[in-house]
Amino acid sequence: HVALKPVLFGGLAVRLAIFRRPATVSAVTGLGIEFTRAGAGWKKRTLGWALRLAVGRGQIIVQNPENRDSLIGFGIDPRRISLIPGSGVDTDHFAALPAPNETPLAAALVGRMLRSKGVLDAIGAVRKLRAGGLAIELILAGPADPDSRDSLSDAKLAALAREPGIEWLG
Repeated sequence: HVALKPVLFGGLAVRLAIFRRPATVSAVTGLGIEFTRAGAGWKKRTLGWALRLAVGRGQIIVQNPENRDSLIGFGIDPRRISLIPGSGVDTDHFAALPAPNETPLAAALVGRMLRSKGVLDAIGAVRKLRAGGLAIELILAGPADPDSRDSLSDAKLAALAREPGIEWLG
C-alpha cells in the first residue's frame, strides 16, 4: 500500500480477509501537515490507533526520519520500519540538458494541489521568470483535495490557470 489513505483502507481490507491474511508492505509517503503541527492531539492519537490497526504485523517503508519517528511515537515497533532514501531523482547522476533556445520551456508540478506541495511557489517562480522575458509554461497536473484545509480550491486553480503561462489539467 502506497500513501496514507491506501495504507489505512488496504490495511482494513487485509484485516477483513477471512481465510488467509496476506503479508503487507505499507509505504507511508507522508503523514500530512494536520498531524505534525502542535495542537493536533486527538488527531494524532486517532491516526496512531488507525495505523497500528491497519499495518498489523506488516512492514512499513518511510522516506524521511520525521515520519519514522512519528510512527514510533504512534507505538509501531521500530524494527518493522525501514527508512529508504526517497523516490526523487539523483540530480548528481541525472543532469538536465540545456533547453534549445527556440523551444519554450515547460515545467510540471504533479500532485495534489496543496499549498504545502509548493503550488503557489511554482506559480510565483513562473511569474518572475515570465516577467524577466523567459518563455516558460507551468503545467499543474493533479486534483484539489477538498479533505485538506491546505488545498487550493477548484475556483482558485481555475483562476490561476487563466494567467498566461499556467495550465491546470485537474
